[in-house]
Amino acid sequence: MKKIFLTLLTPFILFGFEISFNKKFEEQIVPDKLSTHITINVLKETEAEVTPDLDSFNKFISKSNKVEKRAGEFSIRPKYNYHKGQSTLIGYNGVIRYRILSSSSKNMNKFLKKLLELKDDEDISVSISGLNWIISEKKSSEVIEELRLKSIIWAKKYASDISEEINNNCKIDKISISPTRISPIYQTARSQVMMKSASIQESNIPVPQASKNIISINPHYTMECK
Repeated sequence: MKKIFLTLLTPFILFGFEISFNKKFEEQIVPDKLSTHITINVLKETEAEVTPDLDSFNKFISKSNKVEKRAGEFSIRPKYNYHKGQSTLIGYNGVIRYRILSSSSKNMNKFLKKLLELKDDEDISVSISGLNWIISEKKSSEVIEELRLKSIIWAKKYASDISEEINNNCKIDKISISPTRISPIYQTARSQVMMKSASIQESNIPVPQASKNIISINPHYTMECK
């Protein structure tokens, strides 16, 4: 049996061989930014009545320098009532939407409370949804670079160890790194929508705890031994 094994192994020793495999590298990271979506709706009889209210909210949001603002949307559309195939104009609906981010829960809380306090009319609604912690692009990029370096250092050592073990010259010929994956260890997102209320005005906005996420890469290696 030993003779047969040596006979089969001889071609690989003489001409070399190639091995392909994957190895996962991951890091647990605590998210460093709070993210939420805000929507302001204003319903009035005329377009002229909608604009001042929207402007008031938009100016407050624009001047708030303690938070980041992204994907701003501003629109005013006519609102109709439909009955028996007939449409009747009943007013105008103005909408402002923003994504708000902050690395400070205190600054986020202060911003949201002041935003809710601007609502002084029954025809105005302010909603806050999807308040959760996320990993910022900067922090994510830093961790991914660290994982890539770790995967390269590991590959060089692994090839060296294999070379010594089988008495061959092995080297990593190619490394392909798959798209990065970010997975929460457990869900932190809040799906409920918070509206203006006395309890919110008098206390802090409920902010979820920042739970750890896993950032991982799964490189594919090709190793050649001669």
